[in-house]
Amino acid sequence: MKWCNFFNKISLILQALGCAVLYFVIEAICRHSFTEAWTYMTTKPLVFAYNAAFIFTTMLIVYLFRKRIFWRIFIGSLWLFLGIVNGVLLLNRVTPFTGPDVKNLTDGLSIAKKYLTHTQMTIGAVFLGLAVIILLIILIRSPKYRGKLKYKVNIPLVLAGILAFGGITQLALEKRVLSNYFGNIAIAYEDYGYPYCLATTIFNTGISAPRDYSEKEISRIEKTEENLPATKDGSHPNILFLQLESFFDPTLVNYLDISEDPIPNFRKLMEEYSSGYYKVPSVGAGTANTEFESITGMSLHYFGPGEYPYKSILKETTCESAPYVLKNLGYTAHAVHNNEANFYGRRSIFPNLGFDTFTSAEYMKDENQKNPLGWTKDSVLTDEIVKCLDSTEGPDYVYTISVQGHGDYPSEPVLENPEITVSGAPTDELNNKWEYYVNQIHEMDNFVKELTDRLADYPEDVVLVMYGDHLPTMGLTVEDVDNKYLFQTEYVMWDNFGLKKKKENLAA
Repeated sequence: MKWCNFFNKISLILQALGCAVLYFVIEAICRHSFTEAWTYMTTKPLVFAYNAAFIFTTMLIVYLFRKRIFWRIFIGSLWLFLGIVNGVLLLNRVTPFTGPDVKNLTDGLSIAKKYLTHTQMTIGAVFLGLAVIILLIILIRSPKYRGKLKYKVNIPLVLAGILAFGGITQLALEKRVLSNYFGNIAIAYEDYGYPYCLATTIFNTGISAPRDYSEKEISRIEKTEENLPATKDGSHPNILFLQLESFFDPTLVNYLDISEDPIPNFRKLMEEYSSGYYKVPSVGAGTANTEFESITGMSLHYFGPGEYPYKSILKETTCESAPYVLKNLGYTAHAVHNNEANFYGRRSIFPNLGFDTFTSAEYMKDENQKNPLGWTKDSVLTDEIVKCLDSTEGPDYVYTISVQGHGDYPSEPVLENPEITVSGAPTDELNNKWEYYVNQIHEMDNFVKELTDRLADYPEDVVLVMYGDHLPTMGLTVEDVDNKYLFQTEYVMWDNFGLKKKKENLAA
């Protein structure tokens, strides 16, 4: 009894230590390495302490119950379960477990089938069942707190703890210990911790109304449009966008030695046509967000950290976009992607963005032309783009998303006789990744030439805008890149009817 009284007196200290240990285990699971978790804890002690405090704050509610041991184990088990889910997902994909995934937990079985074998799912179900049984036993058998529950004191103290944690969060953001913008959600999880990032992607979503938002302000804006020149009647050119997966000029990486220029065709087009840098919202991942910005003109900075509108609001509603605007001018809007239709939910998202048709890999006769990682090669897109142009008499807007340059790039050699060789990377594994990547974008560059050659003789006016969606997943830093900027790729605006050349950097 004396020991129980002693532990009750220092329960807050013991709870804090337990939360720190639990958080360390969660990060080890998420990072698939106790060593990396230790490095994270020792190199980012403030971030580690913040996330441990987050878990500690969620456990404060145990002081409102008598069976405190049970509630501590129950809440800790929930956190551990979330950590295991994230760790399993990161064995199979680059994007960690986020808010939209939580909302899809009702479809947990169908989601699990994508990442686990039948045997693994069976083992997981057995462990989950055992965990539930153990929790029920603990609920029945665990001791009760025998002191008086002082709700008039405990409730205000719990609320004070939650408010104090809110203040700590704000201070951490102001001091840049944390960030409320995730350029690369996978890296953000590694930098700012799993609990914080998961909570942020759950609760900080959507766009807040501007401060001056009102009917009066909207009327004022509408009146300013009355002075804009009317769109001229007559024929309009076909407008093509080609978003190239992870397409980037690797000669800008200052530690690489590349045997030959991997993108000579794209570079030549940049010299001869309008071109420049294109600001993108992410690094190493986030294709759908660059896509969203390019189609709608809306910045991801307006949304929550790490948010993917494709996974949230666009599943529920339509959105102003280039297809809707151009359709008012007589255009037909097409989307083309040489990957499966359900990737990023595009099958259901594209209609809400105003596209009339969507051609995915399932409908491409050459979709079996795969690269060593199993992604469909971009060369299959040429015929599909031309088919869209041929399908209507009026002008067409065709938005094409390529996939050949997609990672995760192999750390072991997979190309027997690479056309282009690479050296100079800090490790052999990274060098192998770069060599694979460089040869893939070299093939993509050949596809660019094939497409522009084909469109040069097309009997209608065509404007083709080409750009990379983000830098490749190579752990690049600003010190590694000659232009010292990671959130940009290069674009070129090609045409077949003699538009005036212009050098300009663009933002979506």
